[in-house]
Amino acid sequence: MSDLQEIGASLGFEPWSETHGNLVVRLDGLISGANSLSFEDAVVRQNDDVVFVIAHVTYRRQAGENSYVTVRESVVLLEMPGITFPQLGIQPRTFGSWLLEKAAGMAGLEELDFAGHAEYDKIYSTFTYMPDAVRKLMDDELLAYLTERPGLKIQTADDRVLVCRPGKLLTGDELTALIDDAQGLLSRLAESTRRILDEGWSPTEAVAGLQQNIGGMLGRMLKGRIVTREQAQEFIAAPAPREVPGNINKSFLGFSRGFKIALSIIAATAGLITGVIVFMAVAANLPPWQTSVIIAIQLVIFIGICIGRHYANRYHRTRQRILTNGEQMPAIIVAITGSNVTINNQQRFNVELEYRAAGETHRKSIAAYGQGVQLAQSLLQSGTETEVLVDPKDSQSVIWVGQLVNWGS
Repeated sequence: MSDLQEIGASLGFEPWSETHGNLVVRLDGLISGANSLSFEDAVVRQNDDVVFVIAHVTYRRQAGENSYVTVRESVVLLEMPGITFPQLGIQPRTFGSWLLEKAAGMAGLEELDFAGHAEYDKIYSTFTYMPDAVRKLMDDELLAYLTERPGLKIQTADDRVLVCRPGKLLTGDELTALIDDAQGLLSRLAESTRRILDEGWSPTEAVAGLQQNIGGMLGRMLKGRIVTREQAQEFIAAPAPREVPGNINKSFLGFSRGFKIALSIIAATAGLITGVIVFMAVAANLPPWQTSVIIAIQLVIFIGICIGRHYANRYHRTRQRILTNGEQMPAIIVAITGSNVTINNQQRFNVELEYRAAGETHRKSIAAYGQGVQLAQSLLQSGTETEVLVDPKDSQSVIWVGQLVNWGS
């Protein structure tokens, strides 16, 4: 029995097993910049729907343009379905914190200071997209508790909270101390969240206001693109032909439209370059075979780009057709598996769906990121049905509601 499991057993925890679900999925989005995330050891305690996990995790983090470092870390995770925590990140303030502040500002995060708590502000940096809610959340008791326990890192995401000492794999008394600190913090954080919910704070309204409130580079990227689960489900439930809302159009179809335009520009440029090279080859009186080789190479490049543009066009038209005229069908999540692919610091997961269309049962594996992964995990755990839109021309081609969601699981 490992040190973690011995400590966990003394506190009423049991070893993590497959019956508890996919731990990497539960951790997704809580450890920023984590590539190839996995866990070495974990224990869990569950009371009703509340899940408390202690784990040793391993991941790779970028340390330079083409270099990565491996990080091993002890983390404590709390999951409380039914409670949505305000978005919040707390980091120990270090010598290099000014770099973190610059990056946070570019991402549209606001750094908060708390009047009357200079010592807390001295040892911690607090970042959020929801400053009003977090100021109400971080009451005097919570700030004092953290001030007495320097060096912790806290990150929230929807109904989950992660606590750790960044970059440290803990054992023995140090691990026990982290667990004690985290349990006290999480109980206070949950109580404070319930209080601001009772006072009228609405997670739905907070998300709706994000597009106006988030500044920096992320604010410009999210402008008109935020899609919540409720918005996605409302859209899918509408009868065909549907009018695609602007936020879904921008967030879901924006990439394929941009890719198509980029390929068109590249194709036009390649065609122009081909013409110029042919003209120069003729003007230089090159031997016919050299001229032919140059022309052939340029034509292969040009044709390849045109073929790519054709498939990009077809992909875009198919997605547009499914959104507009797709038939809504019930589906279930069968499995979620990880991958080693990371895009924009988000690990890609494969969500396997099962649905019926055209009188047959189909299975489809769909790539999912971020909020879509959390939605899939929630549906898989509860066994709840979800929805897909099925292409009227090809029952193997579908769009799952989770692919449209990019904020709030």
